Amino acid sequence: MTTLLESCKETLQAAPRHCSFCSSPVLFPFLFLPDRDGGPTRVWQCYRCGSLVPDHATSGTSAANEVQIQVDFHENFFGNDGPESLDRLHDDLFEMVGSLEPHLGFAKDGNVLIELGCGRGGLLSALRTRGYRAIGCEPSARLVAMARQHYGLGHHLQHATAEEFLEERARRRGEKAAAVLMWHVLEHVRSPLRLIESTLEVLKDDGRLILQLPLLHREFVYREHLFFPSRASVKYIEMRLGLFLVQQTVDHRNRFVTLVFGRSAQGHAHPAYEVDLLDLAAARAEPMLVREDYIALLERDVASLRQGVSRKQIEQRVELLATADEILDVFSDSFGRSKKSPEKPNHSPPEPLVTSTTFLTNSTSAQDQAMPEPREGDIRRLLEFQQALSSNALFRKLQSVGLMPKISAPPDSDRSTAFSRREGNRYWWHRVPGNDYVPPVYAGLRHEEWALLKKWFDDGDAHFSGTGECNVPSMSLLHGLIGGNGMSRVVQCGHYIGYSTLLLGFLLRSMGRRQALYSVDIDPAATRYTNTWVKKAQLQDVVRLSVRNSADPEAVAEAQRYLGGAAQIVFIDSSHQYAHTLEELDAWFPALCEGGFLILHDTSAYAATFDPKGGGVGKAVTEWCERKGLRSMALNGFVDGGTPGDYPYLDGCGLTLIQKPKTI
Repeated sequence: MTTLLESCKETLQAAPRHCSFCSSPVLFPFLFLPDRDGGPTRVWQCYRCGSLVPDHATSGTSAANEVQIQVDFHENFFGNDGPESLDRLHDDLFEMVGSLEPHLGFAKDGNVLIELGCGRGGLLSALRTRGYRAIGCEPSARLVAMARQHYGLGHHLQHATAEEFLEERARRRGEKAAAVLMWHVLEHVRSPLRLIESTLEVLKDDGRLILQLPLLHREFVYREHLFFPSRASVKYIEMRLGLFLVQQTVDHRNRFVTLVFGRSAQGHAHPAYEVDLLDLAAARAEPMLVREDYIALLERDVASLRQGVSRKQIEQRVELLATADEILDVFSDSFGRSKKSPEKPNHSPPEPLVTSTTFLTNSTSAQDQAMPEPREGDIRRLLEFQQALSSNALFRKLQSVGLMPKISAPPDSDRSTAFSRREGNRYWWHRVPGNDYVPPVYAGLRHEEWALLKKWFDDGDAHFSGTGECNVPSMSLLHGLIGGNGMSRVVQCGHYIGYSTLLLGFLLRSMGRRQALYSVDIDPAATRYTNTWVKKAQLQDVVRLSVRNSADPEAVAEAQRYLGGAAQIVFIDSSHQYAHTLEELDAWFPALCEGGFLILHDTSAYAATFDPKGGGVGKAVTEWCERKGLRSMALNGFVDGGTPGDYPYLDGCGLTLIQKPKTI
């Protein structure tokens, strides 16, 4: 049986000697993670810069040998790419370069751009095709030859390491660059911080440093990746080098992050970094020089532990770490073991700017993306462990000096329950007695999805008055029908500012559906607003928005083309007018598949007051079904007033379902 002292020595011996990003010797266990091949890998976090360092980054390889290792890897990975693959790479990156134009400047201005680590030359070629004076370097002679032959880059692409290229350019005092780009380069470099410092010598005072890096995920955990960025490491770059984060873009599909740094006061810190969720120590708020002195003391303290001190002191210092390792082992038991080679990255244009806790709230991101959901018993054990740690005097002391991270409850565990204290009609469900819980339509969202939806609520409160979303009861019914039956072709008539669009989009994405929700609304301004949030939620490949009359036959045809077939559900929550509802029913019912559903909101007697002259949606549905000889199921159709909670189905506006029979 392993003693606590032996366990502690193993932990200290296993810890990397230095952070592969900033070279600090102070690293702490962060989590276990399956690597690309399914083997368990411990990931460490640097106290100084917050970078995430996998075990394999500690080999101590020299810089020269590391370059050769990286060259061999990339030649094996990309060296056999043919002309078609290289053409696709160029086309994808050509579009991406267009999205970076605000940071690159206009090609007609004649500014120099530098790309370090050009690989097969796709990005350098795309920059030059766009008209930029772009030059670059690549340490692999084989890839340089491939790029020169296919793209005709000639002397614009030099065979050199990034360090050699920058040193030569600085020595010659050539024209300074408007931007330096490193596209999946920094994570392969043995001294990345030093490389960034070198780029500043050849960058204009108002220039931009543009980086794309992989996020921590099992498919990217292999020997050639030496570190992964975190929210804290981005802030460290800003503080250490005097840079400003101008833009952060997260590509959730490919799990990449693109960071644009500026050297001038034109830049500004992204609001996502105002709160440091890693919260390793209060010292992060102190001035940089004070932090350096403070960290130096901790580094000497940790060094003394490695050199050997009293048994009692060692046991005290690592007792809690050893216990934490046991808890982490609970989660590592369920890691997959499938052998898999890494897929080549998709170099499509980066996704639109989002404020997302998926990027670099690492304790959430890495576990959500890399591991299966923990079992209920595992969660209970972890919570019990956290509670025990919080009451331990030694643990609190270690926290106070930054040697152990702070522990807090899940940041959104109560989610929508706080809405009960908000005013406004849109929050009526949360004020119903007994509804002091998180409904499944919110509880099932990923952390970053709920964070975005909450911001949508906040923004809606600030810019719109009297919003009338369909709310929790009808969304819960739709979720059950769609999610419980594997549906993939959904139409929505009337999205207004996007409540149901976002929730249905999140649901369909979680089901692995693409091009699954077609939503039409007659209001251009509301649609522009909704589209902004669809982009922030990264739902563009799930949702299509259209500005039309929802009874327009062209909307029906457009939906069929987009969805790839007849709709399975059409949810109507649009004008609430009698005559228009009849037109919608006539337009969409024939477009339903056999057994498909028309679902209409606002069909109660109370909701008829929304159309005092015509009689409203309920009247239209009743008359239309009688004319067609169809049955319908009306929920709360009889409700003409009262208080939510008077009946089991809480929404007094009512909901009606019509199923298309096989014989129609």
